[in-house]
Amino acid sequence: MSKLENNLIEKVKILILYGDRPVDGKDKEGKVERIFKEDDDTAHYFYIREFLQSHMKDEEELQKALEEKNDVNSVFYEMQKLGHIVFAENTSFPNYKTGIFYMPKEITEKQKKSLATLQKQLGKEDYNFLVFMNLHRDEDGILTGNQKHGSAKVLDEFVKEEEQR
Repeated sequence: MSKLENNLIEKVKILILYGDRPVDGKDKEGKVERIFKEDDDTAHYFYIREFLQSHMKDEEELQKALEEKNDVNSVFYEMQKLGHIVFAENTSFPNYKTGIFYMPKEITEKQKKSLATLQKQLGKEDYNFLVFMNLHRDEDGILTGNQKHGSAKVLDEFVKEEEQR
């Protein structure tokens, strides 16, 4: 895959912008991890399950969600609780590109810089997406929170709101 293709969001299945919590014993704050689509593309769960077999093994709640829930939303929820931003590319129609962001309660300065770079690329590729934020489980264990929908500009709103908190 060429460098240009590596930057294309449409080639990615899952993208992780790491927070300030060490990952696999390393400081990866602000770094971007891309899990690329395979030729025989499948559900997000299978990609993240394979990734987590060799990453974040010391994160008990995350590994527990992976084993017990068999649900990608629960896994991404646990990842954002650790302070990481997760983006799931979920385009169904080539002429209408879409994705979902799972945002932690707070983001770091390094994450903001990486998010700004990602935002530019999302704008170039004309993405629309949902931003899930303030995620939590209610008394019945149901995942709930707030969401925004729109173009790359929605990320500006999120960062501004996050700075005001």
